Amino acid sequence: MAMLAAALAPCGRSYATNALDFYKGKTVRIVVGYAPGGGYDSYARLIAPGLEARLGAQVIVENKPGAGGFNALSALLREPGDGLRMLLLNAEAAVLLQLVEPSVHRFDLRKLAYLGRVSYEYRTLVARKGGEFDRIDGFVKAAKVVHFGAGDRIDTMGDPASILCQTLNIACKIITGYPGAVEVGFALQRGEVDALVVSESQALSYMRGDLVAAVAILGPGKAPQLPNVPSIFDLVELSAEQSKWLRFRAEFAEFGRTLIMPGDTPPDRVAALEDAVASVLTDPQVQAEGARTKRPIAYAPPSDARRFVETVLGGIDPQEQAFIKKLLLTAY
Repeated sequence: MAMLAAALAPCGRSYATNALDFYKGKTVRIVVGYAPGGGYDSYARLIAPGLEARLGAQVIVENKPGAGGFNALSALLREPGDGLRMLLLNAEAAVLLQLVEPSVHRFDLRKLAYLGRVSYEYRTLVARKGGEFDRIDGFVKAAKVVHFGAGDRIDTMGDPASILCQTLNIACKIITGYPGAVEVGFALQRGEVDALVVSESQALSYMRGDLVAAVAILGPGKAPQLPNVPSIFDLVELSAEQSKWLRFRAEFAEFGRTLIMPGDTPPDRVAALEDAVASVLTDPQVQAEGARTKRPIAYAPPSDARRFVETVLGGIDPQEQAFIKKLLLTAY
């Protein structure tokens, strides 16, 4: 797919300019699968004015919350692609669902049109400040079962906790049922759970009250929003097998918040929107506003998204997929 996309790219760029005439005076919707005010909504509203200016269209943000964002994805894919609707996808969660529950959530990430990644955040291990788990040694040498909080086993809080526990051989239990990151954060502060795995921005929000400590970044590099928090790869001596699974999960996080359209959208309109999205997300003023509002931009081109999808979904064999499914759904 990536090779085909590369082969078509010169042609796509040549007719992208012509497709701009289609957008003049039209209404383009950025669909967000979450309620107003959250991270996805804020990012959509950050980039909407720039897309308006480049397309000559009215660009509005449409919130369709429900089912962790997947009601909006399902609704988008039920309609033919007309180039007037894009979705800011929680690509991290979408990969997990396609790996673990492909028969329930009937979509194929390999058949979507990608416009570019907007941002990403590494998963971050947090615990109560001053407690027995506010350093990584507390987990590695835990004398009791460590309770992690989550909304669901595969909600980007529960699944990285399971992978971390499996990788470091920690006796864990995932406590699910919390409505969201805010509620599970309160549960941590009340002592109902011992630890959480959350996004960088969620960890930063918890830490402002000086009750929560960020223990480790569950990725191989520095986290843009938490540059002083060490990586798990620097804190723990990992075998090749342990490193493999932690890196595998970190790749999901790097897929991040990605703009998509239905795969049957006319190619010239996709090409025009790819160019517009790239122009907006690499605009220094947009990047500065994102930094000011704690919504940092981390643009990656559509080719990166396509390559990621092919690598992850095409590079895992059935036995490994079965292992991941069992680990995430039943192990803890």
